[in-house]
Amino acid sequence: MKIKNLQLVAIMATILLVLTGCGNQSRSSEGSGSKPATSTISNNHKDNNKKIISDDKDNKDSKINANKSNNNDEASTDHNNESNSNDKQSSALWNTTKDQKLESFINKWAPTMNQTYTKYDGVHSLKTVVGTVYPDDLSKVSLNNTSLTVGWNESGKNEYDYNVVAIYDHDSDTTTKHITYFFSFHNGRPIALVDQTTNGTPVLVQTKNQDVQSNFEKIANGD
Repeated sequence: MKIKNLQLVAIMATILLVLTGCGNQSRSSEGSGSKPATSTISNNHKDNNKKIISDDKDNKDSKINANKSNNNDEASTDHNNESNSNDKQSSALWNTTKDQKLESFINKWAPTMNQTYTKYDGVHSLKTVVGTVYPDDLSKVSLNNTSLTVGWNESGKNEYDYNVVAIYDHDSDTTTKHITYFFSFHNGRPIALVDQTTNGTPVLVQTKNQDVQSNFEKIANGD
């Protein structure tokens, strides 16, 4: 009986040892399994942070590139506007520089003729001693007794048959004599017209004064 009791105790002890060993193995297995999960979560968090930083950098780079593109577009627009402006200036037959050169010539030439000239300033109408007013009365003039049109046109381009770009008037001491020059372009050619009509319809003809005509041609041609 004692022997059976001892065997029973031995069996129970063995079972207890087996159960204790299984419990330790299970806890060890759980402990080792949790570590990779922590590592995975940590790695995922780092990857997400990297992605966010990368996305932020890409957004900033995109904004910078967009700003550069806008600046380039604005610069291109400014360049095109400047180019268009230069094209308009180059296509004009007459400009401020040429107008100043013509005025300088008239101021030097007039005293050699014992004359003084008043220039039409582009704003205030120029009235001659016989009562004609320019450029207002250009629509009333006769050109070599033809029906050709004459008109004020600062650029000199073909709006009329004769496009007047400058007007200079000399009035004598009497009430009837005057010399009025109309510097114009006819089909792109510089032509100096003159009017000395004392009454009736003003009749414009090409000047016979070679100094006036030749100097106007040189100035108009940029010489």
